[in-house]
Amino acid sequence: MKALPASTIGKLSPSGPEDDAKRLLACLTPGAARSAVEHHLADLIQAVGLADFVEQRLPAFNRAVGDAWAGGRLGTHAEHLYTSVVQAVVQGHLLACQPSQFQSRILLTTPPGELHGLGLLAVQAALTLHGADCFSLGLQTPVSEVVQAVKDWDITLVAISASVVLRPDVAATYLMALRHALPKGCRIWAGGEGYAWLSASPVAGVKSFQSIPQAVKAWQTMTNGLKTPLAPGPQVLRRQADARVRTEASQAASGEQALLPEALQKMLYELHVHQIELEMQNEELRQTQDRLDAERERYFELYDLAPVGYCTISPKGLIVKANLTFASMLRRAKTTFYGRALSRFILPQDQDAFYLLRQRIVQTHVAQECDLRLVMAGGAPTWVHVQAIVAGNEEDGWCLRLALSDITELKRVQNDLIDSEHRYRILTESAPAPLLVHDRKQILYVNPAAIRMFGARSETELLGTQTFNRVQPDFREVSQQMTKLSVLQRGAVPMYEHKVLKLDGSPLVVEVHSASIIYDGAPAVQVAMNDVTEHRDFEKRQLGAIENERKRISREVHDQIGQVFTAIKLILQSLPRDALPKAPGSDIMQALEMGIAATRKITAELRPRILDDLGLAVALKDLCEHMLGVVNLDFDIDVDAQEALDPSQALSLFRIAQEALTNVVKHAAAAHVSIGGRRGQHAYEFRIQDNGQGFMAGTTRADAMGLISMQERARIMGGRCTIESSLKQGTLVEVVLPLNGAHEHELTAD
Repeated sequence: MKALPASTIGKLSPSGPEDDAKRLLACLTPGAARSAVEHHLADLIQAVGLADFVEQRLPAFNRAVGDAWAGGRLGTHAEHLYTSVVQAVVQGHLLACQPSQFQSRILLTTPPGELHGLGLLAVQAALTLHGADCFSLGLQTPVSEVVQAVKDWDITLVAISASVVLRPDVAATYLMALRHALPKGCRIWAGGEGYAWLSASPVAGVKSFQSIPQAVKAWQTMTNGLKTPLAPGPQVLRRQADARVRTEASQAASGEQALLPEALQKMLYELHVHQIELEMQNEELRQTQDRLDAERERYFELYDLAPVGYCTISPKGLIVKANLTFASMLRRAKTTFYGRALSRFILPQDQDAFYLLRQRIVQTHVAQECDLRLVMAGGAPTWVHVQAIVAGNEEDGWCLRLALSDITELKRVQNDLIDSEHRYRILTESAPAPLLVHDRKQILYVNPAAIRMFGARSETELLGTQTFNRVQPDFREVSQQMTKLSVLQRGAVPMYEHKVLKLDGSPLVVEVHSASIIYDGAPAVQVAMNDVTEHRDFEKRQLGAIENERKRISREVHDQIGQVFTAIKLILQSLPRDALPKAPGSDIMQALEMGIAATRKITAELRPRILDDLGLAVALKDLCEHMLGVVNLDFDIDVDAQEALDPSQALSLFRIAQEALTNVVKHAAAAHVSIGGRRGQHAYEFRIQDNGQGFMAGTTRADAMGLISMQERARIMGGRCTIESSLKQGTLVEVVLPLNGAHEHELTAD
């Protein structure tokens, strides 16, 4: 049956859309047959024309059926029956009304999660009647497939529809993704209640509509008002054939026909008209056949050659239709599995999952998903992800349409990931070194060794706590910088040392090795720690012992050798002037003076008493005068709050300055040296800077003991020493020592 456009037939139904909607609801009463609803809609389309039906009747029908279903006056099965009948009837009429030439090609679909397609069908029908080549991808098409279809079929316009049941954020996300993914010249139309918000909040590059006439008008404007004639209906064909016969009769000689009886002339006329009408119908059928062939080819490419396996199963679970991809998954020819139960090709262990999927989808009519394994002919089982939707009706039985994607490789990767995580857990749980994982905000994992190190009773006392709260305040900035570096490098960073706090507040000195990893699917940082608190305490005691020994030797040199030199000098001075020859006596006195000066120098280097007596600032000034004054180097000293330092810290800073000034005198060729010290919130900051020739990083000898000793002294005291230098820019030595109280760092001085 061919649809009769409203422009040629006119509105033959005396009633309006609302009255027709009431008649439709009467046809959907319990016990109504599908055929009765089909005949009712087909007769209505014949009477009012397909254009009037989709633009006026169909919206009214959709509202009436939706209200009746929401109000409980219409069952779910009746609502589904209405949907399937409308789709079948309208699609059938559209096939007969396809124009022979098209003005543009339009792709239609809905976002994932949108299962209502009658609005989309109405748009397709209205635009087709006005000369558009509408290419429907069906419902719930992913963005990637829309983009591929646009490229393959030279689509100029994409129309998407969403009903009020689709979540606004889902509809908006799909629209934005589509806008960014489509080629620049492809237009986007959006309609339906799900996109009603576009009227108040327009999106660049997207045109929205709330009615079919608006969409038709916009299409006509876009194509400059050009219209392609529709396939003519029966009455149009009759009038066209009649006009052709009249034209031919007026041009031909009619003398012989005038002699025939009037009844015979009328019969010949009718036969001629009928002949021309049949010829026009044959031409229309040929064009329709050409379009059907093109559609079959398109269907073959989209269905059989799709990268996803498609399969339709009957209510009894039998395979009634499948594409080539599904056959290749089973490694079987199509003819070998048609009419056979799909469960026969599912691994026995996974058949319960497929059975439950069928039960859920038939009960809820909502798309369902599951993973299962297919038994392949002569091969290992194939993992597939199954997406199922319901099709058909309750009267004939609910068929299922399945889309199957091969996920064998994905499952292999997932299993490898599970195995890897299992091995990781075993290694970390049994590791003797403390390990923790954090996301730069909070602790996500700790192993038993870390629980013991922090003094916790269980992991719950540490998990979820702020990561850097476990780091001593004066080390937090460095720890954060090293963590950021590991994230930026996406790997491990050099080992560094800092202090952490146990749950009871006591500090621990740890060596830290951090690396960027993926934990529970998100970026994270793994931290391996080595508790070196006892080792550092031993180094402090050792350094204290060394300084004590230096002090003892200094005292012995001063008290023994110095006193001997002094005694000899006094004895010589007490002798009569002529007791010794003048020249040798002068040499002996000079040698004694040199011996006394050397003794004082050795004593000062072993243990600077001025540091113990007058403090760090005076000791540094004295040191600079003796070392830098010899080479005429300018210097300035600005050291304050030295009382914040305990004796061991002050001695360490003095030794570091002593070594740094030695390097300046020997290598720097500087003109000025600046020494400064400031007390911070948690640490004492000490700086030595010169304006000498400097050196390039990496050019110093590996055995440069002076630089190493400065860094080791700072590290032993729980701080850090950084040395920065560049050619012609001088050298900066910066020392940071934590202010944790004298009891923690003090070296024995007695």
